[in-house]
Amino acid sequence: SLTIISNTPADIKEKYRDWKNIVFKSRVSLSELEEEFKEAALFVLPVHTDTFGFVFLEAFARGIPCISTRHFAVPEIITDRETGLLVECYQSYFDDRCLPRYDTPAVDDHHALIQSLRRPPKHYINCLAQAMDCLLRDKSARLRMGERAYQEVESGRFSIAARRKALEKIYDQ
Repeated sequence: SLTIISNTPADIKEKYRDWKNIVFKSRVSLSELEEEFKEAALFVLPVHTDTFGFVFLEAFARGIPCISTRHFAVPEIITDRETGLLVECYQSYFDDRCLPRYDTPAVDDHHALIQSLRRPPKHYINCLAQAMDCLLRDKSARLRMGERAYQEVESGRFSIAARRKALEKIYDQ
């Protein structure tokens, strides 16, 4: 099954309305979000605009491996084949100099970035599908990556201890 928590366009919801294994949700309460995390085998968020996805750390804290794109800070969060899987990003809000490609934020359906994201290349869809299929079929890899993800926030580079140490170094300097 697939649960999508997002502001999904009406035409997409309509297209898949009869698919019983796909559920669309918009805003959810914290308790409902926690329930969704409890049920999740994977967390999938193909990023095209974000610079640091804190939501990946939320998934890590629950032992859920993540699938996303190699975009901006995402590879610094998700270690490919250790805490999740990364696929190549085909479109970005930012250019090669890390500056916005567009004058305005991508907030409506008519924005050029949104239009591009609504028509992803077939190879990109296949890469995301293969990554999901890989982890859904290989339970041992999924559990191993989930455990590694959890360790990253419990005692690794995203732990409170690691943050304190980094802040202490900054204050000492």
